[in-house]
Order: sequence, then C-alpha cells, then structure tokens
Amino acid sequence: MWIEAAAPEAQKRFPRIPHSTAMSLIPENLRASLQLCKDVSADGKNYKAHRDTNAAPYALELKAAVPGQKLILWAHISHIFHNDERGATSVGEILHRTIGSRLYTIAPFAESGGTILIYDDNKDDVGYGRVHGEFGPLGKRLGDLSREDYFVDFRQTGITAGNDPVFVTRQPLWVESGRWSLAVARDFDGIIWIRTVHAPDFPFAKLMVFAGMHYTTELEVLGVVFVLGIIFLIVRRIRRRRKVTA
Repeated sequence: MWIEAAAPEAQKRFPRIPHSTAMSLIPENLRASLQLCKDVSADGKNYKAHRDTNAAPYALELKAAVPGQKLILWAHISHIFHNDERGATSVGEILHRTIGSRLYTIAPFAESGGTILIYDDNKDDVGYGRVHGEFGPLGKRLGDLSREDYFVDFRQTGITAGNDPVFVTRQPLWVESGRWSLAVARDFDGIIWIRTVHAPDFPFAKLMVFAGMHYTTELEVLGVVFVLGIIFLIVRRIRRRRKVTA
C-alpha cells in the first residue's frame, strides 16, 4: 500500500507533526465515505444526519491517534452547534455529548457588509450579496456590545450568557445567506462578532459575475419576458402598418 511506504518518509521529514499517524487513518476514512454514499442512496433526505454521524467518530479517532495534543476542526455552523434541542444531528452535538467540556466550539458572525454567500451548497448556488446580521433582538444586542470586532467566551461570561434571555433562547441571526434561529450561548462555547465583512479582493467585474450567479434563473426569466415583449411590440407594429396600407 502506498501509505505504508509514504508514512515512514513523512515521519522522517516532519517528526514533530503527526502526518504519518493521520495518513494511517485514511483507509478507514475512505470506507466511511463509501458508507455515506450507501446511506444517502438509501435515505437521501437525511444526508446531513448521515454525514455528521460518520464524521464525528472519525474526529474522535483522529484525536485518539494523537494523545496529548489538541485537534482543531473547521466546519460550517450547521455542523458544529451542540444544542440537541434543535432536533438535527451535528458533529458538534455528538462530540459535545461524548467528550463534554473538552470540546470548545467557536462560531463567527457578521453584523454587516457584503461577501460571497452560500445560498444552497447542494446546488452549488453561490453569489455576492449583503449581510444583515444586526436584524432582531440578538443581532441588535450583539451589535451594541462593542464598536469593534470582539470575542465572547460564554463559559467565562456567565452573567451575559445565563441572565440575558436573548443569548439562551432561539433568536434570528444571519448565517451564510439568511437568518437562522440560534440560541448562541447554548449552541456554542464562544462567538466572534465581526462588525463589517468584505468580499475577497476581486476585481469589480468578477464581483458582478458573482452577484449575478445566484440570480441566474431570475435573470433568464426576465430575459425571456423581455424578448417576448420585444417580439410582441414588433408584431403589433407590423399589424398596424398593414392596416394603414390597406
């Protein structure tokens, strides 16, 4: 197997980084991916639940393979919240239930600005748009806490998290391309609040392309309506000329 040959070389070149250990887990990860395909083919409606149920044990295996070290996982918010009252399975929920306080989950949120937004990752539907995170009681409360970007540690800030209902009850907050209902002090251990986000440093023309990607269907419909309208006006004008000639 290629991994058996490559792992010793990786260990030699990077003795302080557990590359070789992580490589040894790749076969099991691939088997889990195949199992995910089988699960989804049999029950496509619960794709996320199958995906997260498979991902959580792999994260625990990776953590166990490197004892005494910390493991940082990057994922979308829908995969990291750990309030099981939401009624949806997530990696964060499973890990929180399994390892408790050894898991620390941080979620970033934006108050305003504009960036590339995910409208539907299953359909690769993305586009440039505005962020409106200040909407609702929670957004306004977070916006009033500071004039700068900041970090809130809910474990240490017991008064804020425990005594202010807006932090522990489900409230609308901007995520990806719209508003989600989140109880931030129960879904996460801490959050980062960013006052204004900006799109990548793309040329203006490229940003306009991204801006139109999400609205492709709508633009196509408008285009068809516009063309039909032009054809209608042309036909109507021709008919009028024929009447005048006659």
